[in-house]
Amino acid sequence: TVVGDAAPMLRARDEIVRGVRGILGRELRVEVSLPAGDGLVLATAASLRDLAPQLAMGGDLAADGFRLTTVEERGAKYTVIAGENERAVLYGAFAYLRKLALGELTANLQEIQAPVAPIRWVNHWDNIDGTIERGYGGRSIFWEGGKVRNDLTAVDDYGRLLASLGINAVS
Repeated sequence: TVVGDAAPMLRARDEIVRGVRGILGRELRVEVSLPAGDGLVLATAASLRDLAPQLAMGGDLAADGFRLTTVEERGAKYTVIAGENERAVLYGAFAYLRKLALGELTANLQEIQAPVAPIRWVNHWDNIDGTIERGYGGRSIFWEGGKVRNDLTAVDDYGRLLASLGINAVS
């Protein structure tokens, strides 16, 4: 269940569905309300307090911080990924998938993570003509012939990679 429809929230949902399919070979059912049985809930901390206070955990989160928790409510067990903002929910989704892939999920998940630096970026040396200074990995994924590339598929994958690491800026 995803609380909200902002782009990072929908991306977090899609990454969870894609990741669980790839790691466990299972299809998740996406719901718009809290499921009656066990499930995953993705929400900002504020929206969780408003819409499902029984799942909200106390305490404020730092900027871009997230919480991974297991909450039992009326016989159901929920894994809650709650972020300080929508981006943080996406970072939390990737942290959850990392734990799943490494076999580190526990029955009683209680984890809080928050970045130390507000801006976490990578610096590119891409030229508008498509060449890359001090780079040996080929042509730019952003630029070609003095304009933005027509095919930005690699940029989408690159954005997923950066978000999975908590990086929030590119220069």
